[in-house]
Amino acid sequence: LEANTEENSSVQIGAVEVIFSTALTGVIFAIFGGQPLCILGVTGPVSIFSIAVFNVTQQLGIKFLPFYAWTQIWAALMHVVLAMTNMCDLIAWVTRYSCETFGCLIATIYLYTGARALGDRFYWDLEAALLSLILGIGTALVALFLSGAREWVVMRKFWRDLTSDYAATISILFFTAVPYMTNKIRRVDIDKLQVPDTFETTSGRSWFVDLGDISPGAAIGAIIPGFVLTVLFFFDHNVSSLLSQAPEFKLRKGSAFHWDFFVVGINILITGLLGIPPTNGLIPQAPLHTKSLSEVRFVGEGKGRREVVTHVHEQRVSNLLQAAMIGITLSPPLLGVLRLIPNATLDGLFLFMGAASFPGNQFAERVVLLVTEPELRESHNDFLTKVP
Repeated sequence: LEANTEENSSVQIGAVEVIFSTALTGVIFAIFGGQPLCILGVTGPVSIFSIAVFNVTQQLGIKFLPFYAWTQIWAALMHVVLAMTNMCDLIAWVTRYSCETFGCLIATIYLYTGARALGDRFYWDLEAALLSLILGIGTALVALFLSGAREWVVMRKFWRDLTSDYAATISILFFTAVPYMTNKIRRVDIDKLQVPDTFETTSGRSWFVDLGDISPGAAIGAIIPGFVLTVLFFFDHNVSSLLSQAPEFKLRKGSAFHWDFFVVGINILITGLLGIPPTNGLIPQAPLHTKSLSEVRFVGEGKGRREVVTHVHEQRVSNLLQAAMIGITLSPPLLGVLRLIPNATLDGLFLFMGAASFPGNQFAERVVLLVTEPELRESHNDFLTKVP
């Protein structure tokens, strides 16, 4: 977003806006949401949508932030109306196939974004590009390796689970430290996360957007992208919620699709007034959050050995704390730490999130099975032995 929303030599949406939006809306949803297992954040499609809105405003000669704010205000109103009229009942028509193909699409976007960012650096400084490639690929591979710690035989179960749950965090911390390990590596100029010295917007503007800074016609015209955002969130958020409540998790508490969509609408109103990106349910973070809270046991032996969820710790604390801790990073001491993070490690995180989305995705498994030698086909699902 930072590289694609520069207006009059001033970045309109940067890392601070994205972090603040994730923290603020995450805390609200964790407290008031009906299904707090669903993690909220700025998704890939939202980033693409925001860049598209920015490009439209530049072509039409309209100020971006007021138009962006009105877009979200109209979308918030539509969310509230849809929630109050129980339109989320239409989600009953969404099949598992739709959810998992959409999950594969999001995973592909993550992989493409991370790979493209690492590849684009080779057009500039070869030395910096090679170091960035090592950091990005290393972050992804180490995170993937550590995320499988639950199946290790070394260490006690508590430490294996802890390692698996914080695999991405451990990997990012390590590869953030790599560029500072020797003087020779320090001399390589790689791009790092750009954040201000204090808690303020990237451009230095006030936090609240001046809604009257565009013409009434432009404000009314924002209904069109507002409708597009509503359609996107209606599917994206509800699919994220469905995946975090998949049947294999055996959740005890009921769903709250209408109320959650209403809360998302209120969040959009808040982010619109602040001129920061809107948030909705994250894929794959939402289902991964539920999975990390699961108690599992392994059944079967050999190729038939598979993981079965026995219990999920359903609560609001983990969602609330992760959102609050994200917000804490915007305090001045920690903003200085954020500036030390190489962008390449974040690209590696994208690669990890994309790759981590495929295990357990039945659509992805079926595609792989098409090119797998028949004698070597195996899956923890029963579609290899049963045909409905």
